[in-house]
Amino acid sequence: MDVFFISFKETNCEHNWERVKCYHPNSIRLHGITGIDKVHLLCDQLSSTDYFWTIDGDNLLLKKLDYTDSLDVDLIMFKALDPIHKNLTLLGGVKLWKKGSIINKDMSKGDFSLNATKSKRVVEDHFTETCYNVSAFDTWKTSFRHCVKLASVIFRNRPNAKNIDTYLEQWKSSITSDANYAQWAYQGYIDAIEYVSQFDNNLEELYKINNYIWLEHHFGQLHGSP
Repeated sequence: MDVFFISFKETNCEHNWERVKCYHPNSIRLHGITGIDKVHLLCDQLSSTDYFWTIDGDNLLLKKLDYTDSLDVDLIMFKALDPIHKNLTLLGGVKLWKKGSIINKDMSKGDFSLNATKSKRVVEDHFTETCYNVSAFDTWKTSFRHCVKLASVIFRNRPNAKNIDTYLEQWKSSITSDANYAQWAYQGYIDAIEYVSQFDNNLEELYKINNYIWLEHHFGQLHGSP
């Protein structure tokens, strides 16, 4: 199956790309493409196999991608190791897509992958560590984006949404972690709660979290240059 490594401006993306090539020398890298939707649609277009893998730029591959169970859904989502909370998380895990199955072709619902296909399945296994805590900005960005989704209508209006408050409490608990840049994960939580309190029903403002340039600018306004 084709393997696509999707990177933008992650601090550790070059290191993570080298690791991907060690396990999958024929992987394809898509770098610097603006738009989560656009880059995934390009993966779908370029794939020469019926199913294809995607790996985010901040993910460190821990073992070769291999899946032999039933391919009975359009999207299989794997978990990843969280370096701050020391558990498995869906945040940033690798994904296995069925070519031609993407029906949600834009960011109109705030989160691309959860709305991208008609069917999906979560697998309680991991291939990567989602190494987002490599700089103040990278850590804050990950926490801020995720907490805005959790605290706002983006996730709370989803059918059968589960454990939202538990996940928010986990980000809040980052302040007690001794992991690198954990204080910036906590700050991302604080800033997200404040942001949602201002714009919870304003989708145009909420969806700005998917714009990397806006995130840099917002971080700079709050905390100085990344």
